[in-house]
Amino acid sequence: MKRVLCLCMVLTMICSLLTFTPAAAATIIDSGTCGTDLTWQLGADGTLTISGFGEMNDMSGYGRTAPWKDYVTDIKKVVLPDGLIYIGSSAFSGCVNMSDVNLPDTLEEISGSAFKGCSKLKKINIPQSLTQIGFLAFEGTPLISQKGDFRFLGDDILVGYTGSGKEVIIPDGARIVADEIFVKESQEWPGSYEHNQKITKLVFPDSVKYIGETLAGCKNLADIKFPSDLISIKGQRFDVNGSISWYDNQPIGVVYIGDIAYHYKSEEGPEGNIVPDVVQIKEGTRVICSEFFGFSAISKSADKVILPDSIERVEEYALRETEVNLPKNLKYIGHGAFQRCHITPENIKIPDGVTRIHNYGFAVCSGITSVNIPAGVTYIGSGAFNGNDDLTKVVMSNSMTYIGYYAFGACNALTNVYYSGCEEQWKNTKIGEDNESLINATIHYNYDMPVSEVVVQNDRIEISTNLDNLVEPEKKKKSKVYVALYDKNDALIDSYIADYDGRNIQGTLENNTKADHIKVFVWNKDGSLEPITDTAEYINLKK
Repeated sequence: MKRVLCLCMVLTMICSLLTFTPAAAATIIDSGTCGTDLTWQLGADGTLTISGFGEMNDMSGYGRTAPWKDYVTDIKKVVLPDGLIYIGSSAFSGCVNMSDVNLPDTLEEISGSAFKGCSKLKKINIPQSLTQIGFLAFEGTPLISQKGDFRFLGDDILVGYTGSGKEVIIPDGARIVADEIFVKESQEWPGSYEHNQKITKLVFPDSVKYIGETLAGCKNLADIKFPSDLISIKGQRFDVNGSISWYDNQPIGVVYIGDIAYHYKSEEGPEGNIVPDVVQIKEGTRVICSEFFGFSAISKSADKVILPDSIERVEEYALRETEVNLPKNLKYIGHGAFQRCHITPENIKIPDGVTRIHNYGFAVCSGITSVNIPAGVTYIGSGAFNGNDDLTKVVMSNSMTYIGYYAFGACNALTNVYYSGCEEQWKNTKIGEDNESLINATIHYNYDMPVSEVVVQNDRIEISTNLDNLVEPEKKKKSKVYVALYDKNDALIDSYIADYDGRNIQGTLENNTKADHIKVFVWNKDGSLEPITDTAEYINLKK
Protein backbone atom coordinates (compact mmCIF):
# COMPACT_ATOMS: atom_id res chain seq x y z
CA MET A 1 0.00 0.00 0.00
CA LYS A 2 2.83 2.39 0.86
CA ARG A 3 4.45 1.66 -2.50
CA VAL A 4 1.17 2.53 -4.26
CA LEU A 5 0.91 5.78 -2.32
CA CYS A 6 4.52 6.68 -3.10
CA LEU A 7 3.98 5.93 -6.78
CA CYS A 8 0.87 8.12 -6.81
CA MET A 9 2.79 10.96 -5.14
CA VAL A 10 5.61 10.72 -7.68
CA LEU A 11 3.16 10.74 -10.58
CA THR A 12 1.39 13.73 -9.07
CA MET A 13 4.68 15.66 -8.75
CA ILE A 14 5.63 14.85 -12.33
CA CYS A 15 2.23 16.03 -13.59
CA SER A 16 2.60 19.24 -11.57
CA LEU A 17 6.00 19.94 -13.09
CA LEU A 18 4.67 19.30 -16.56
CA THR A 19 1.69 21.57 -15.91
CA PHE A 20 3.79 24.56 -14.76
CA THR A 21 6.74 24.23 -17.12
CA PRO A 22 6.98 27.59 -18.98
CA ALA A 23 6.45 27.58 -22.73
CA ALA A 24 9.59 27.64 -24.81
CA ALA A 25 10.58 31.13 -25.93
CA ALA A 26 9.95 31.97 -29.56
CA THR A 27 12.91 31.03 -31.73
CA ILE A 28 14.88 34.03 -32.99
CA ILE A 29 16.30 33.49 -36.49
CA ASP A 30 18.42 36.66 -36.65
CA SER A 31 18.80 40.09 -35.07
CA GLY A 32 20.79 43.31 -35.29
CA THR A 33 20.52 47.10 -35.49
CA CYS A 34 18.54 49.20 -37.97
CA GLY A 35 19.12 52.71 -36.59
CA THR A 36 21.28 54.47 -34.04
CA ASP A 37 18.65 53.75 -31.36
CA LEU A 38 16.77 50.89 -33.06
CA THR A 39 17.26 47.12 -33.02
CA TRP A 40 15.47 44.29 -34.83
CA GLN A 41 14.87 40.59 -34.43
CA LEU A 42 13.09 38.09 -36.67
CA GLY A 43 11.20 35.20 -35.12
CA ALA A 44 10.64 31.79 -36.65
CA ASP A 45 6.94 32.67 -36.96
CA GLY A 46 7.79 35.43 -39.46
CA THR A 47 7.37 38.35 -37.04
CA LEU A 48 9.93 41.12 -37.51
CA THR A 49 10.04 43.18 -34.32
CA ILE A 50 11.68 46.62 -34.29
CA SER A 51 12.53 47.99 -30.84
CA GLY A 52 13.80 51.34 -29.64
CA PHE A 53 13.03 54.87 -30.82
CA GLY A 54 14.02 57.56 -33.31
CA GLU A 55 14.89 57.32 -36.99
CA MET A 56 15.41 54.10 -38.95
CA ASN A 57 18.36 53.87 -41.32
CA ASP A 58 17.83 54.29 -45.05
CA MET A 59 18.30 50.94 -46.76
CA SER A 60 18.95 51.83 -50.37
CA GLY A 61 21.56 53.82 -52.28
CA TYR A 62 25.29 54.05 -51.65
CA GLY A 63 25.51 50.27 -51.27
CA ARG A 64 23.02 50.17 -48.38
CA THR A 65 20.60 47.24 -47.98
CA ALA A 66 18.10 46.12 -45.36
CA PRO A 67 19.77 44.01 -42.64
CA TRP A 68 16.94 41.47 -43.06
CA LYS A 69 17.29 41.31 -46.86
CA ASP A 70 17.94 37.54 -46.79
CA TYR A 71 14.59 36.97 -45.10
CA VAL A 72 12.22 39.24 -47.05
CA THR A 73 10.02 36.35 -48.20
CA ASP A 74 9.85 34.98 -44.62
CA ILE A 75 8.51 38.17 -43.05
CA LYS A 76 4.76 38.01 -42.41
CA LYS A 77 4.26 40.65 -39.75
CA VAL A 78 6.15 43.79 -38.71
CA VAL A 79 5.89 45.23 -35.19
CA LEU A 80 7.00 48.87 -34.90
CA PRO A 81 7.64 50.68 -31.60
CA ASP A 82 6.11 53.83 -30.16
CA GLY A 83 8.83 56.43 -30.51
CA LEU A 84 9.63 55.54 -34.13
CA ILE A 85 9.75 58.76 -36.17
CA TYR A 86 11.09 57.76 -39.59
CA ILE A 87 10.93 54.57 -41.72
CA GLY A 88 13.96 54.35 -43.98
CA SER A 89 14.02 53.97 -47.75
CA SER A 90 13.34 50.44 -49.08
CA ALA A 91 13.06 49.19 -45.49
CA PHE A 92 10.45 46.52 -46.21
CA SER A 93 10.63 46.49 -49.99
CA GLY A 94 9.97 43.03 -51.43
CA CYS A 95 8.34 41.57 -48.30
CA VAL A 96 5.77 39.82 -50.49
CA ASN A 97 4.26 37.78 -47.64
CA MET A 98 3.88 40.63 -45.16
CA SER A 99 0.22 41.28 -44.41
CA ASP A 100 0.28 42.94 -41.01
CA VAL A 101 1.96 46.19 -39.88
CA ASN A 102 0.82 48.86 -37.45
CA LEU A 103 2.25 52.38 -37.79
CA PRO A 104 2.85 54.13 -34.42
CA ASP A 105 1.35 57.51 -33.56
CA THR A 106 4.85 59.01 -33.35
CA LEU A 107 5.67 58.36 -37.03
CA GLU A 108 6.33 61.49 -39.13
CA GLU A 109 7.82 60.23 -42.40
CA ILE A 110 7.93 57.10 -44.59
CA SER A 111 10.78 57.25 -47.10
CA GLY A 112 10.87 56.11 -50.73
CA SER A 113 10.05 52.47 -51.66
CA ALA A 114 9.66 51.60 -47.96
CA PHE A 115 6.82 49.12 -48.60
CA LYS A 116 7.27 48.68 -52.34
CA GLY A 117 6.14 45.28 -53.62
CA CYS A 118 4.39 44.20 -50.40
CA SER A 119 1.66 42.57 -52.46
CA LYS A 120 -0.26 41.07 -49.50
CA LEU A 121 -0.41 44.30 -47.50
CA LYS A 122 -4.11 45.10 -47.85
CA LYS A 123 -4.72 47.22 -44.76
CA ILE A 124 -2.69 49.81 -42.86
CA ASN A 125 -3.43 52.55 -40.33
CA ILE A 126 -2.26 56.06 -41.18
CA PRO A 127 -1.50 58.08 -38.01
CA GLN A 128 -2.23 61.80 -38.01
CA SER A 129 1.41 62.39 -37.08
CA LEU A 130 2.47 61.27 -40.59
CA THR A 131 3.26 64.25 -42.84
CA GLN A 132 5.71 63.00 -45.51
CA ILE A 133 5.55 60.05 -47.94
CA GLY A 134 8.48 59.17 -50.20
CA PHE A 135 8.52 58.25 -53.89
CA LEU A 136 7.01 54.79 -54.60
CA ALA A 137 6.68 54.14 -50.85
CA PHE A 138 3.66 51.84 -51.35
CA GLU A 139 4.06 50.97 -55.04
CA GLY A 140 2.92 47.42 -55.85
CA THR A 141 0.62 47.10 -52.83
CA PRO A 142 -3.19 46.73 -52.84
CA LEU A 143 -3.35 49.91 -50.75
CA ILE A 144 -3.06 52.17 -53.82
CA SER A 145 -6.30 53.14 -55.57
CA GLN A 146 -6.82 54.98 -58.86
CA LYS A 147 -9.15 57.99 -58.82
CA GLY A 148 -9.29 59.52 -62.29
CA ASP A 149 -5.78 60.64 -63.19
CA PHE A 150 -4.59 60.35 -59.60
CA ARG A 151 -3.33 57.55 -57.37
CA PHE A 152 -4.14 57.64 -53.65
CA LEU A 153 -3.02 55.89 -50.49
CA GLY A 154 -6.17 55.83 -48.39
CA ASP A 155 -8.51 58.76 -48.84
CA ASP A 156 -6.23 61.75 -48.49
CA ILE A 157 -2.62 60.90 -49.45
CA LEU A 158 -1.84 61.63 -53.11
CA VAL A 159 1.02 59.42 -54.31
CA GLY A 160 0.89 59.59 -58.09
CA TYR A 161 -0.37 61.28 -61.25
CA THR A 162 -1.02 59.30 -64.43
CA GLY A 163 -2.59 61.98 -66.64
CA SER A 164 -1.07 63.76 -69.60
CA GLY A 165 -2.66 67.20 -69.44
CA LYS A 166 -0.81 70.52 -69.24
CA GLU A 167 -3.02 71.77 -66.42
CA VAL A 168 -3.35 69.69 -63.26
CA ILE A 169 -5.94 70.30 -60.55
CA ILE A 170 -5.28 68.25 -57.42
CA PRO A 171 -8.58 66.76 -56.12
CA ASP A 172 -10.15 68.39 -53.09
CA GLY A 173 -9.74 66.27 -49.97
CA ALA A 174 -6.07 65.49 -50.49
CA ARG A 175 -4.15 66.26 -47.27
CA ILE A 176 -0.63 65.06 -48.13
CA VAL A 177 1.07 65.20 -51.53
CA ALA A 178 3.89 62.65 -51.66
CA ASP A 179 7.36 63.11 -53.19
CA GLU A 180 7.76 63.14 -56.98
CA ILE A 181 4.18 62.43 -58.00
CA PHE A 182 4.97 63.86 -61.46
CA VAL A 183 7.87 61.49 -62.09
CA LYS A 184 7.08 58.71 -64.57
CA GLU A 185 8.82 55.60 -65.76
CA SER A 186 10.76 56.34 -68.93
CA GLN A 187 9.33 54.83 -72.13
CA GLU A 188 12.73 54.95 -73.75
CA TRP A 189 14.59 53.45 -70.78
CA PRO A 190 12.29 51.06 -68.84
CA GLY A 191 13.21 50.88 -65.19
CA SER A 192 14.41 54.49 -65.13
CA TYR A 193 12.33 57.57 -64.36
CA GLU A 194 11.95 61.07 -65.78
CA HIS A 195 10.15 64.25 -64.74
CA ASN A 196 6.92 65.33 -66.40
CA GLN A 197 7.81 68.15 -68.80
CA LYS A 198 4.27 68.81 -70.05
CA ILE A 199 2.72 70.41 -66.99
CA THR A 200 2.46 74.21 -67.13
CA LYS A 201 -0.16 74.87 -64.43
CA LEU A 202 -0.79 73.25 -61.05
CA VAL A 203 -3.63 73.96 -58.61
CA PHE A 204 -3.59 72.68 -55.02
CA PRO A 205 -6.88 72.66 -53.06
CA ASP A 206 -6.96 74.24 -49.62
CA SER A 207 -7.32 70.75 -48.09
CA VAL A 208 -3.61 70.11 -48.78
CA LYS A 209 -1.49 70.70 -45.65
CA TYR A 210 1.81 68.98 -46.55
CA ILE A 211 3.63 68.95 -49.90
CA GLY A 212 6.64 66.72 -50.46
CA GLU A 213 9.51 67.03 -52.92
CA THR A 214 7.00 67.29 -55.74
CA LEU A 215 7.86 70.12 -58.11
CA ALA A 216 11.54 69.91 -59.06
CA GLY A 217 12.31 68.90 -62.62
CA CYS A 218 8.92 69.92 -64.06
CA LYS A 219 10.73 72.67 -65.92
CA ASN A 220 7.72 74.12 -67.80
CA LEU A 221 5.59 74.51 -64.67
CA ALA A 222 5.04 78.28 -64.52
CA ASP A 223 1.69 78.79 -62.77
CA ILE A 224 1.12 77.36 -59.27
CA LYS A 225 -1.79 78.02 -56.91
CA PHE A 226 -0.73 76.94 -53.44
CA PRO A 227 -3.22 76.07 -50.65
CA SER A 228 -4.09 78.91 -48.31
CA ASP A 229 -3.45 76.95 -45.10
CA LEU A 230 -0.34 75.03 -46.12
CA ILE A 231 1.59 73.81 -43.05
CA SER A 232 4.77 72.58 -44.71
CA ILE A 233 6.43 72.09 -48.09
CA LYS A 234 9.74 70.31 -48.62
CA GLY A 235 12.65 72.04 -50.25
CA GLN A 236 12.67 71.00 -53.90
CA ARG A 237 16.43 70.79 -54.48
CA PHE A 238 16.23 72.85 -57.66
CA ASP A 239 20.01 73.11 -57.63
CA VAL A 240 20.24 69.32 -58.02
CA ASN A 241 17.00 68.09 -59.63
CA GLY A 242 16.42 70.96 -62.05
CA SER A 243 14.45 74.17 -61.70
CA ILE A 244 10.92 75.08 -62.82
CA SER A 245 9.63 78.17 -64.61
CA TRP A 246 7.67 79.36 -61.58
CA TYR A 247 10.84 79.53 -59.48
CA ASP A 248 12.91 81.04 -62.31
CA ASN A 249 10.43 83.92 -62.45
CA GLN A 250 10.80 84.76 -58.73
CA PRO A 251 12.98 87.76 -57.80
CA ILE A 252 16.37 87.38 -56.12
CA GLY A 253 16.02 87.10 -52.35
CA VAL A 254 13.66 85.24 -50.04
CA VAL A 255 10.95 83.42 -52.00
CA TYR A 256 7.74 83.26 -49.97
CA ILE A 257 4.75 80.95 -50.35
CA GLY A 258 2.16 82.62 -48.15
CA ASP A 259 3.66 82.61 -44.65
CA ILE A 260 6.39 80.10 -45.59
CA ALA A 261 9.95 81.25 -46.33
CA TYR A 262 10.42 78.72 -49.10
CA HIS A 263 13.93 79.30 -50.38
CA TYR A 264 16.60 81.94 -50.66
CA LYS A 265 17.08 82.55 -54.35
CA SER A 266 20.59 83.79 -54.98
CA GLU A 267 22.69 84.86 -57.89
CA GLU A 268 25.35 82.48 -59.11
CA GLY A 269 28.98 83.50 -58.86
CA PRO A 270 32.18 81.83 -60.02
CA GLU A 271 32.51 80.11 -56.63
CA GLY A 272 28.87 79.26 -55.98
CA ASN A 273 25.77 81.18 -54.95
CA ILE A 274 26.07 84.77 -53.75
CA VAL A 275 24.18 85.69 -50.57
CA PRO A 276 24.24 88.86 -48.47
CA ASP A 277 25.86 88.94 -45.04
CA VAL A 278 22.48 89.29 -43.29
CA VAL A 279 19.09 87.87 -44.32
CA GLN A 280 16.06 89.12 -42.40
CA ILE A 281 12.85 87.06 -42.55
CA LYS A 282 9.74 89.22 -42.61
CA GLU A 283 7.36 89.43 -39.66
CA GLY A 284 4.42 87.01 -39.89
CA THR A 285 6.46 84.24 -41.49
CA ARG A 286 5.61 80.90 -39.90
CA VAL A 287 7.93 78.34 -41.54
CA ILE A 288 11.55 78.22 -42.73
CA CYS A 289 11.55 75.55 -45.41
CA SER A 290 14.04 72.68 -45.52
CA GLU A 291 17.39 73.41 -47.18
CA PHE A 292 16.48 77.09 -47.29
CA PHE A 293 19.85 78.13 -48.75
CA GLY A 294 20.15 75.13 -51.08
CA PHE A 295 21.11 71.48 -51.05
CA SER A 296 24.28 71.18 -53.09
CA ALA A 297 27.74 71.11 -51.52
CA ILE A 298 28.58 74.57 -52.86
CA SER A 299 25.43 76.23 -51.47
CA LYS A 300 26.29 79.04 -49.06
CA SER A 301 24.34 80.47 -46.14
CA ALA A 302 24.20 84.08 -45.03
CA ASP A 303 26.47 85.01 -42.12
CA LYS A 304 23.40 85.89 -40.07
CA VAL A 305 19.67 85.19 -40.31
CA ILE A 306 17.22 87.25 -38.27
CA LEU A 307 14.04 85.31 -37.46
CA PRO A 308 10.80 86.95 -36.26
CA ASP A 309 9.00 85.48 -33.25
CA SER A 310 6.16 84.38 -35.56
CA ILE A 311 8.31 81.44 -36.79
CA GLU A 312 6.82 78.09 -35.68
CA ARG A 313 8.74 75.57 -37.81
CA VAL A 314 12.41 75.39 -38.83
CA GLU A 315 12.67 72.33 -41.01
CA GLU A 316 15.32 69.87 -42.16
CA TYR A 317 18.75 71.46 -42.67
CA ALA A 318 17.09 74.85 -43.04
CA LEU A 319 19.68 77.10 -41.38
CA ARG A 320 23.12 75.55 -41.39
CA GLU A 321 26.32 77.43 -40.64
CA THR A 322 24.87 80.84 -39.82
CA GLU A 323 24.25 83.04 -36.79
CA VAL A 324 20.62 82.84 -35.76
CA ASN A 325 18.21 83.59 -32.90
CA LEU A 326 15.52 81.22 -31.55
CA PRO A 327 11.98 82.56 -32.13
CA LYS A 328 9.71 82.55 -29.08
CA ASN A 329 6.84 80.72 -30.85
CA LEU A 330 8.97 77.94 -32.31
CA LYS A 331 7.23 74.54 -32.19
CA TYR A 332 9.13 72.30 -34.62
CA ILE A 333 12.91 71.78 -34.86
CA GLY A 334 13.70 69.55 -37.84
CA HIS A 335 16.58 67.20 -38.55
CA GLY A 336 19.76 69.32 -38.61
CA ALA A 337 17.67 72.52 -38.50
CA PHE A 338 20.38 74.61 -36.78
CA GLN A 339 23.40 72.43 -37.46
CA ARG A 340 26.75 74.26 -37.11
CA CYS A 341 24.99 77.53 -36.29
CA HIS A 342 26.00 80.20 -33.81
CA ILE A 343 22.94 80.54 -31.58
CA THR A 344 22.11 83.72 -29.70
CA PRO A 345 21.74 84.38 -26.86
CA GLU A 346 24.26 81.97 -25.34
CA ASN A 347 21.83 80.87 -22.58
CA ILE A 348 19.08 79.47 -24.77
CA LYS A 349 15.58 78.49 -23.74
CA ILE A 350 13.86 76.04 -26.07
CA PRO A 351 10.34 77.51 -26.54
CA ASP A 352 7.49 75.80 -24.70
CA GLY A 353 5.70 74.76 -27.89
CA VAL A 354 8.50 72.36 -28.89
CA THR A 355 7.83 68.65 -28.21
CA ARG A 356 10.75 67.04 -30.08
CA ILE A 357 14.27 68.04 -31.01
CA HIS A 358 15.12 65.98 -34.07
CA ASN A 359 18.46 64.40 -34.95
CA TYR A 360 21.36 66.86 -35.16
CA GLY A 361 19.01 69.78 -34.49
CA PHE A 362 21.76 71.80 -32.74
CA ALA A 363 24.77 69.68 -33.65
CA VAL A 364 28.22 71.33 -33.52
CA CYS A 365 26.77 74.73 -32.64
CA SER A 366 28.91 77.46 -31.11
CA GLY A 367 28.08 79.94 -28.39
CA ILE A 368 25.57 77.83 -26.42
CA THR A 369 26.66 77.72 -22.76
CA SER A 370 23.38 76.50 -21.28
CA VAL A 371 20.12 75.13 -22.62
CA ASN A 372 16.75 75.00 -20.88
CA ILE A 373 14.54 72.25 -22.32
CA PRO A 374 10.86 72.74 -21.38
CA ALA A 375 8.50 70.14 -19.96
CA GLY A 376 6.77 69.60 -23.30
CA VAL A 377 9.88 68.04 -24.89
CA THR A 378 9.79 64.24 -24.61
CA TYR A 379 12.32 63.32 -27.31
CA ILE A 380 15.86 64.48 -28.11
CA GLY A 381 17.19 62.86 -31.29
CA SER A 382 20.57 61.37 -32.07
CA GLY A 383 23.40 63.87 -32.14
CA ALA A 384 21.03 66.73 -31.29
CA PHE A 385 23.61 68.70 -29.25
CA ASN A 386 26.75 66.77 -30.10
CA GLY A 387 29.96 68.76 -30.37
CA ASN A 388 28.68 71.79 -28.45
CA ASP A 389 32.04 72.68 -26.90
CA ASP A 390 30.72 75.63 -24.88
CA LEU A 391 27.78 73.81 -23.28
CA THR A 392 28.14 73.58 -19.47
CA LYS A 393 24.54 73.34 -18.18
CA VAL A 394 21.35 71.52 -19.26
CA VAL A 395 17.92 71.89 -17.65
CA MET A 396 15.24 69.30 -18.47
CA SER A 397 12.01 67.98 -16.98
CA ASN A 398 10.86 64.54 -15.92
CA SER A 399 8.64 64.38 -19.03
CA MET A 400 11.75 63.46 -21.03
CA THR A 401 11.32 59.94 -22.42
CA TYR A 402 14.01 59.42 -25.09
CA ILE A 403 17.53 60.83 -25.44
CA GLY A 404 19.13 59.49 -28.60
CA TYR A 405 22.53 58.11 -29.46
CA TYR A 406 25.31 60.71 -29.10
CA ALA A 407 22.71 63.41 -28.37
CA PHE A 408 25.18 65.09 -26.01
CA GLY A 409 28.29 63.42 -27.39
CA ALA A 410 31.57 65.34 -27.17
CA CYS A 411 30.00 68.05 -24.98
CA ASN A 412 33.19 68.01 -22.96
CA ALA A 413 32.43 71.11 -20.88
CA LEU A 414 29.04 69.82 -19.68
CA THR A 415 29.20 69.57 -15.89
CA ASN A 416 25.67 70.09 -14.55
CA VAL A 417 22.25 68.67 -15.46
CA TYR A 418 19.24 70.06 -13.59
CA TYR A 419 16.40 67.52 -13.71
CA SER A 420 12.90 68.11 -12.32
CA GLY A 421 12.29 64.43 -11.50
CA CYS A 422 13.76 62.03 -8.97
CA GLU A 423 16.71 59.70 -9.43
CA GLU A 424 14.45 56.73 -10.22
CA GLN A 425 12.73 58.66 -13.02
CA TRP A 426 16.10 59.61 -14.46
CA LYS A 427 17.17 55.96 -14.47
CA ASN A 428 14.00 55.04 -16.39
CA THR A 429 14.72 57.56 -19.15
CA LYS A 430 15.88 55.80 -22.32
CA ILE A 431 19.34 57.20 -23.05
CA GLY A 432 21.23 56.03 -26.14
CA GLU A 433 24.89 55.09 -26.30
CA ASP A 434 27.84 57.50 -26.38
CA ASN A 435 26.28 60.06 -24.05
CA GLU A 436 29.06 59.99 -21.47
CA SER A 437 29.15 63.80 -21.31
CA LEU A 438 25.55 63.77 -20.11
CA ILE A 439 25.72 60.68 -17.89
CA ASN A 440 28.95 61.73 -16.16
CA ALA A 441 27.73 65.25 -15.39
CA THR A 442 26.44 66.06 -11.91
CA ILE A 443 22.67 65.39 -11.94
CA HIS A 444 20.66 67.72 -9.68
CA TYR A 445 17.38 65.91 -8.99
CA ASN A 446 13.99 67.43 -8.08
CA TYR A 447 14.96 70.74 -9.63
CA ASP A 448 12.25 73.40 -9.77
CA MET A 449 11.75 74.21 -13.45
CA PRO A 450 11.76 77.98 -13.84
CA VAL A 451 9.17 79.93 -15.74
CA SER A 452 10.19 80.51 -19.31
CA GLU A 453 10.12 84.26 -19.49
CA VAL A 454 8.82 87.29 -17.64
CA VAL A 455 7.99 90.50 -19.50
CA VAL A 456 6.86 93.65 -17.68
CA GLN A 457 5.75 96.58 -19.79
CA ASN A 458 3.48 99.51 -18.95
CA ASP A 459 2.54 97.90 -15.64
CA ARG A 460 1.43 94.69 -17.38
CA ILE A 461 3.11 91.39 -16.58
CA GLU A 462 3.27 88.48 -19.02
CA ILE A 463 4.80 85.12 -18.07
CA SER A 464 5.30 82.35 -20.62
CA THR A 465 5.38 79.00 -18.87
CA ASN A 466 4.38 75.35 -19.16
CA LEU A 467 2.57 73.56 -16.36
CA ASP A 468 2.61 70.10 -17.98
CA ASN A 469 4.72 68.60 -15.21
CA LEU A 470 2.46 70.00 -12.47
CA VAL A 471 -1.11 70.16 -13.72
CA GLU A 472 -3.25 67.51 -15.43
CA PRO A 473 -3.66 68.47 -19.13
CA GLU A 474 -7.47 68.62 -18.99
CA LYS A 475 -7.27 71.03 -16.05
CA LYS A 476 -4.57 73.33 -17.41
CA LYS A 477 -6.84 76.04 -18.77
CA LYS A 478 -8.86 76.08 -15.55
CA SER A 479 -5.86 76.29 -13.25
CA LYS A 480 -5.68 79.07 -10.69
CA VAL A 481 -2.32 80.78 -10.92
CA TYR A 482 -1.09 83.13 -8.21
CA VAL A 483 1.52 85.83 -8.69
CA ALA A 484 3.31 87.10 -5.58
CA LEU A 485 5.44 90.26 -5.63
CA TYR A 486 8.38 90.86 -3.29
CA ASP A 487 10.70 93.73 -2.46
CA LYS A 488 14.51 93.57 -2.32
CA ASN A 489 14.36 92.10 1.19
CA ASP A 490 12.07 89.29 0.02
CA ALA A 491 9.11 90.80 1.88
CA LEU A 492 5.71 90.18 0.30
CA ILE A 493 4.24 93.36 -1.21
CA ASP A 494 1.15 92.05 -2.95
CA SER A 495 -0.36 89.01 -4.60
CA TYR A 496 -3.22 88.33 -6.98
CA ILE A 497 -4.88 85.61 -9.05
CA ALA A 498 -3.68 85.79 -12.65
CA ASP A 499 -5.34 84.79 -15.90
CA TYR A 500 -3.88 81.66 -17.50
CA ASP A 501 -4.74 80.56 -21.05
CA GLY A 502 -2.83 77.28 -21.01
CA ARG A 503 0.57 78.81 -21.69
CA ASN A 504 0.71 82.50 -20.80
CA ILE A 505 0.02 84.12 -17.44
CA GLN A 506 -1.17 87.71 -17.54
CA GLY A 507 -1.97 90.24 -14.84
CA THR A 508 -1.76 93.90 -13.85
CA LEU A 509 0.94 95.24 -11.54
CA GLU A 510 -1.05 98.41 -10.86
CA ASN A 511 0.87 100.52 -8.33
CA ASN A 512 3.36 97.87 -7.24
CA THR A 513 6.32 99.60 -8.79
CA LYS A 514 8.46 98.83 -5.73
CA ALA A 515 8.45 95.11 -6.57
CA ASP A 516 11.88 93.66 -7.12
CA HIS A 517 11.01 90.09 -8.05
CA ILE A 518 8.13 87.67 -8.31
CA LYS A 519 7.20 84.08 -7.61
CA VAL A 520 4.42 82.22 -9.37
CA PHE A 521 2.34 79.56 -7.59
CA VAL A 522 -0.14 77.00 -8.91
CA TRP A 523 -2.41 74.36 -7.37
CA ASN A 524 -0.55 71.19 -8.39
CA LYS A 525 -1.73 67.62 -9.01
CA ASP A 526 -1.57 66.86 -5.29
CA GLY A 527 -3.85 69.74 -4.39
CA SER A 528 -1.22 71.87 -2.74
CA LEU A 529 0.03 75.32 -3.67
CA GLU A 530 3.44 74.99 -5.29
CA PRO A 531 5.87 77.57 -6.70
CA ILE A 532 6.73 77.09 -10.35
CA THR A 533 9.43 79.72 -10.50
CA ASP A 534 13.02 78.80 -9.73
CA THR A 535 13.30 79.77 -6.06
CA ALA A 536 17.09 79.71 -6.23
CA GLU A 537 17.26 82.32 -8.97
CA TYR A 538 14.75 85.14 -8.61
CA ILE A 539 13.53 86.73 -11.80
CA ASN A 540 14.12 90.45 -11.59
CA LEU A 541 11.43 92.78 -12.84
CA LYS A 542 12.94 95.08 -15.46
CA LYS A 543 10.89 97.73 -17.12
